[in-house]
Amino acid sequence: MSRLKSIFQQQPKTILSFKSDTIAARLMAMGILPGATIQYIRKAPLRGAFYLKINGQCFALRKEEYNGIEFG
Repeated sequence: MSRLKSIFQQQPKTILSFKSDTIAARLMAMGILPGATIQYIRKAPLRGAFYLKINGQCFALRKEEYNGIEFG
């Protein structure tokens, strides 16, 4: 199953790690840490951002940031 299809099922997932230090620093500065619960809400209009609920808070992440998250 593809990465997007698995999260589009709106089943909560757990963030395992980040793929790069740059993305890790950016997301951790926003309070998004490994072990957090991530759930897809919807795709943002125009050019691929994603609205996600992470530990009960809503975030809009760019596609690059989303792709930098390892979840399971």
